[in-house]
Amino acid sequence: MKTQFENNLKEKLNHFEPKGAQSQWSSLEKQLPENGLSVLQKGLIFAGAVIVATVAIVFIVNPNEKPQTQTEIIAENTIDNQENPVEQNNHAPENAQQENITPEKTDNQTSAELTEAQSPNENTESIQNSEQNDLAEQIDEAVEETEVENNQETENSEPLVVVQDKNETSSSSGNENSRPEKVLQISQAKKAGCVPLTIKFSCNADPENYEFMWHFKDGSKSTESAPAHTYTELGEYTPVLILKPKQDELLRQRITGSIINAYGIPDAKIDFDKSGNLYTFNTINRGDIVYSWKVDRQTFNASMLQYEFKYDGIYAVELKMTDQNACESKLVKEVNVKIEHNYAMPNAFTPDVSGMNSHFGPVYDDMQDLKFTMIILDKFNQVIYQTDEIDRPWDGMNIHTNQKAEAGVYLWKIVTEDQYGNVRTRRGQVTLLRN
Repeated sequence: MKTQFENNLKEKLNHFEPKGAQSQWSSLEKQLPENGLSVLQKGLIFAGAVIVATVAIVFIVNPNEKPQTQTEIIAENTIDNQENPVEQNNHAPENAQQENITPEKTDNQTSAELTEAQSPNENTESIQNSEQNDLAEQIDEAVEETEVENNQETENSEPLVVVQDKNETSSSSGNENSRPEKVLQISQAKKAGCVPLTIKFSCNADPENYEFMWHFKDGSKSTESAPAHTYTELGEYTPVLILKPKQDELLRQRITGSIINAYGIPDAKIDFDKSGNLYTFNTINRGDIVYSWKVDRQTFNASMLQYEFKYDGIYAVELKMTDQNACESKLVKEVNVKIEHNYAMPNAFTPDVSGMNSHFGPVYDDMQDLKFTMIILDKFNQVIYQTDEIDRPWDGMNIHTNQKAEAGVYLWKIVTEDQYGNVRTRRGQVTLLRN
């Protein structure tokens, strides 16, 4: 844009020719002596030419200066016209005194001509103003031509957007709202945390003067002035805020926030096995994790938990895992516990043959702490044997008749009770074999 303006201005200046009034030029010509212009008159004309050349050079040499409109040029010309006569009058007596030249009336000059000769500054000033006005018109034409060319080029293009970083300071004196003096910055409630990570954002820009566009760098955006955003995926994010002044849509500021680290949470899971009333709970084993189990109102710190339940019921087993970033993962699993009294019962025995299978009773590993009752019933549902001692199995005799029971199938019933009051009852059949 600057190159087009310079080219147009140079072309206008190359073809520039001052236009003075014919009567002024004739009057000035009559004032000149036959042998040429006086030193004073030469000095005044030279000073006017220097001023015109200086104005033209300023426009050509200074490429960073914004092109002036015709109103601005006229305003500057008016100021120059007010200042230049004073400077010229201050220098004119010095030149006249140094050269000892005083205008004298000749026989060929009339009184009107003498009056004009005695005021050369006025004629020179009139010519100078005319030249400056003509130059201003030429410059305005160059500016208008440049603006027309630029408008034609940008009709079908996107608007010019000036993006200014948050640390960049404005050097121009434009709109105060468009180029604020204070440094705009983002405030974040957090810079790191565990997902889901919710962060409150804000900026010290005035919402009445700016439009906001937040980019959270996870695919989400917001036009609120102070939004809250939740990051649900682990990763590193750098939020960006684009500020657009309401009074200058082409000027925008880009402010980059602090890096946000969203940490993942441990993957908690619970597996268990059981052996009787003893339950073994397992989960992943990592050295950077602190484990905390809660079960039956008790807390344990280990990656593996073994727990023996004492009562029937549905228990909530809770596992909390905390990693080095203080990210926690919790999982609760319900376990339906049924207390068991474990023992085995054979389905046949031979009381007439000595050996391991000559008696009938429970086969157990640890039942010494249990209360025990066993009864044997015949096919008529009559009790033919009963004992409260676990170490006294049935030997095949009818306790009422003290006779050997006949070979056949008999019913049995065992009732056990542990120290916690849990009562268990089991029933089954056994075949008595005779030789």
